[in-house]
Amino acid sequence: FCVHAVQWTDELCQAQESLMNSLPEYSNNRARKMTKAKFQASVSRFPCAEGPSSRECLGMHRCRMLPSWSTNREEILQLMPDFLELWWKRPIKLNTWGMLFPHQFGFYWFLRQLQPEVVIENGVRRGLTTWLIRQAVPDVKIFSFDPGLASFAGRKQKKHDVLLYYDPNATYYLGGSYRCGKEAEQRHLWPRGIKRFQDWSTCDWSWANKDKVLILFDDHMNIGERVAQMRKLGFIHALYDDNHPSGATNFATPHDACDFTNPRMYAHESETLTSSERLATYESLAAYWEFPPVLFHPVIAAAWINRFMRINDTLRNCILSELSPMPLIQTVGQLQQYNLTTIAFDEMAGYFWLVWLKIRSG
Repeated sequence: FCVHAVQWTDELCQAQESLMNSLPEYSNNRARKMTKAKFQASVSRFPCAEGPSSRECLGMHRCRMLPSWSTNREEILQLMPDFLELWWKRPIKLNTWGMLFPHQFGFYWFLRQLQPEVVIENGVRRGLTTWLIRQAVPDVKIFSFDPGLASFAGRKQKKHDVLLYYDPNATYYLGGSYRCGKEAEQRHLWPRGIKRFQDWSTCDWSWANKDKVLILFDDHMNIGERVAQMRKLGFIHALYDDNHPSGATNFATPHDACDFTNPRMYAHESETLTSSERLATYESLAAYWEFPPVLFHPVIAAAWINRFMRINDTLRNCILSELSPMPLIQTVGQLQQYNLTTIAFDEMAGYFWLVWLKIRSG
């Protein structure tokens, strides 16, 4: 199952475009990031067959030559019914600025496969991924870190800044703009189990069985720094959520660490990896595997990223030509078989190359 040997032919693109367009849209969603109108406009402007090749744009993606996860689409989709049963009961229906359906399913799948004893969650947002961890592995120890959460449910803040799901059995390290600092803690405005934020790498993990720990990085931090921290502390398994193509973000992603051959078109030079950092990060990886999208069309990535970044046509074409794993769903029959016809277009469009990283020991 060579997930990266995908040729984005006109037939594949047209099939995925048709399936995406068959999905409904959110109603009354003011925070909508991706719409069918934007998608269709992108398709007409940047057809799949056009644009530079992946090698010309992204150079040699060495990480995709590393060992990967041994599975296939049929095995992955076996967990879709279980996931959907949970997903319709999720406590946060609109996970603004957080994981959406493709990555939520991928995260759930990895949790079920790895069965970790400990999950270190970097990036909490509204709490949906914390809930998902608890559902997938009920007895797991959860440590949740987020420097940006500023309020708990009920306090007057923007909705996407409010922690809407709180796990009483998890340990939280939250920071940001607490309104009252210690005074807030003294007044018990925050539940027990919430501590002042510190980076996960500064905590004492000597008690943990490192083979049974999964670290989620949904924190938009430099991948070189995170991999170096993991290797120093002896951790092995990580998931990196926002694995954007180079040049589309203000932080270095695993994609950045995997290219050795091409001058980069970085959006923010201060956040990129140096040549030595890129090499050190790559040499720290024992395995690399991008979880496949449920549905995907190459222009989805361009339309999403164009929402946040001012990027030129050359970079956008490079994003379009970036080879992605083969989509899990490829026919109308499969869409109906797995009861995915009512998943909102906006949810299904949220795919950013969720990747599992296995770190070398020593």
